Amino acid sequence: MFLDYLEEKNLDRLALVGTNSQGKSYMISKDFKSISKEAILVTNEVKADENLKNSTDSSTLIVWLNSLLDNKKAKDAIQEQIDGVDLSSINKNSFLNITLNDNLESYKGIISADIKTDSNKWGKPGSGERFLGQLLLISKILEDNPNKNYKYLVIDEPEQHLHPSLYIKVGKILNKISHQGIKVIIATHSPIITQNFIENTEEISKVVNGELKPLPSTEDLMSYKLKYDCYTKEELKMSSYKKIEDKYETYFSNFVLPIIIKSLFCDYMLLGEGTIESKIFDLYIMKYVSSMEKNNIEYSITEGKTFFPLILSILKELGIKIISLFDLDDENADIHKYLNSNIELLSDKTISFKPNIETRLKITKNMYKDKFRGSIILMNDLYIDNNQELMDLLEEINSKLDELK
Repeated sequence: MFLDYLEEKNLDRLALVGTNSQGKSYMISKDFKSISKEAILVTNEVKADENLKNSTDSSTLIVWLNSLLDNKKAKDAIQEQIDGVDLSSINKNSFLNITLNDNLESYKGIISADIKTDSNKWGKPGSGERFLGQLLLISKILEDNPNKNYKYLVIDEPEQHLHPSLYIKVGKILNKISHQGIKVIIATHSPIITQNFIENTEEISKVVNGELKPLPSTEDLMSYKLKYDCYTKEELKMSSYKKIEDKYETYFSNFVLPIIIKSLFCDYMLLGEGTIESKIFDLYIMKYVSSMEKNNIEYSITEGKTFFPLILSILKELGIKIISLFDLDDENADIHKYLNSNIELLSDKTISFKPNIETRLKITKNMYKDKFRGSIILMNDLYIDNNQELMDLLEEINSKLDELK
């Protein structure tokens, strides 16, 4: 199913994303049964210790390493291949150090990699670092000896056992491998890995009840702004938008795209404008979502009202249910009138504040010294004190979510 999409679009990489129990792993196992000889499939736990020798499972990276280095030939040929792999570029300026060993006699022909780390006093890497080391090694081998035996590398949940600090590194390495003569497909629950793996949003497909829902291209998503006067008519452009208008593509990639990708891993998205809303969402999740009754809820901050219409229209197209919290501000100003009406139209539920959220929570400027740190501390205090206005707002968010289910 997704292989057809991959070939049709001529893609070198594909990220299958979505919420739990939607069929990503099943889809991978089903699609690759027919082409198992062309694919390296890494599913669930990567079975590898520091010597990469504890499994002969054909779905692991071990067999691929053996095949790439052609270790079925004589020991001398194996050693020649090992000596030909220069790992200095990997080991330089890295917390990992990788060496190759010839274990033909000891481990029945398996070539092992000895991976050490400077992350601890023992030099022993964790499972996440071992996995990262394997990917680095594979990338280097493909760089020196382009692979001709396999067409696909497929990894189910590369984030398993990874410390969050490795997400970006793994995403970028998988991207690099996709440029080295083999197509890379991942099924993941990590927005960070996804964002650093793909180069265009058409390389992402959400899986819903076993069906693919590919995303439009990044260019198409950016063009959604043409639907709204706040981005096209000079008199309705906010000053914050005018500042970045000539850098729109960069702004979209760095600040809008992460919200879109994050939304793919939930069913319900809470959207807010700034610091106070961000803290309110944290408090809401702590109070309500931490229970077993609710799941698949995320939140994002738009950093102002300007990009609400663009983000809302894209998320709506992707089937995400959205609750928006926003300030009405100066309702008589044309730009606020336009933005407010579009937020109401495009959101599934809204909570608006007249003129702003501080008014709703009875917060005055003399209650905190600065907009960011002071407001967060104040919100924490209000939560601990069971402040009625705050508790009512959290309950209202919860009721809105319940109405959407």
